[in-house]
Amino acid sequence: MLPILTYYKNLIISSKKWLFLAIGIFLASAAAGYAVFTVYPEFMKDILKFFQDIDTQSNSSDQRLVFVIFKQNLTSTLISLLGGVVLALAPIAIIAFNGFVIGYVIHFLYAALPVSVLAKTFIILITLVPHGIFELSMVFISTALGIRLGLRYLLPASKGKRFAVWKADLQSIITFIPLLIVILAIAAVVEVFVSGKLGEFLVGKLL
Repeated sequence: MLPILTYYKNLIISSKKWLFLAIGIFLASAAAGYAVFTVYPEFMKDILKFFQDIDTQSNSSDQRLVFVIFKQNLTSTLISLLGGVVLALAPIAIIAFNGFVIGYVIHFLYAALPVSVLAKTFIILITLVPHGIFELSMVFISTALGIRLGLRYLLPASKGKRFAVWKADLQSIITFIPLLIVILAIAAVVEVFVSGKLGEFLVGKLL
């Protein structure tokens, strides 16, 4: 294995408790979003407007849409990474919001698609999983590293070496950014040319 890949592997392994925390926040927020749709379905209008704005920025060009999605995801994850410096507030807020929206949209799709539950599940999975494997992995790791940056140096175990711990966590984030850029670029391409096209095809066939 290449040294840089070994480094990234070890970075993820050393951050696993923060990674589990990030995933836990995401899942709890997704469950909350799924539940909130029942009592406040009107919020879907704002979500649809958000996606329409992204489409407008792309000028109906798939290549442009890839760039817009990549830019937005990169901005969000960089804020999660570096915004963690303030008591990890930014990464926690961002992943909680993302989880909430995904849970909310999933419930909306289950309610809106006029097909069987099995077909709904298949459509949702095929439009989320291909790019989600890349995108969500980066979101989770970015959140974990951002939370670690904001909290680990404050723990009792870091007493007497707090600045050294904080500096090491910041250096880990800086080293992680090149991988983040590459994977998010792949995720944006897959989202537009795989997930999006498959979703359009399936909806056209099943509806």
